[in-house]
Amino acid sequence: MGAGYLNTAIRSFPDHLLSAIYCFAMIPVFIFGILRSERSRITAAVVSVLAVVIAVKVFVFPSAIITCNILLDEEKYPLNSSWSVEQGDETVSRAWLEIYGDDTAQLLMEFFSDSPNIVTLRDNEGNEYRLKVSLNENKDTIVEEIP
Repeated sequence: MGAGYLNTAIRSFPDHLLSAIYCFAMIPVFIFGILRSERSRITAAVVSVLAVVIAVKVFVFPSAIITCNILLDEEKYPLNSSWSVEQGDETVSRAWLEIYGDDTAQLLMEFFSDSPNIVTLRDNEGNEYRLKVSLNENKDTIVEEIP
């Protein structure tokens, strides 16, 4: 719960900042108030510290610049579960298809840098579509088809 509040506090500061601080401050109170044996307290404290460090690493210092939906022409690219996606340079971005219950799909990308990357889409008939996807200065996605 504290990690969710921390995420909200970071994304839309200062919303839920006090909630996040309260949740993380309650950890030692619960550890030392509930647990009686010294060994249990040490184990719980170590696990809690690791959890807090991981939460801060994930939410305060995210590895991705941005994760976004790539909007494509649905008539030209009727994405569904039979399509596959592959990206060029995995250090620049990661691409995948999110499959929905009605067998439609959405291309999602997670960018690690501002550099452009090539994404290759393949349908069930073997047709291959190459797209150059990049971010502009406002972190909007730019998609160009490569013939």
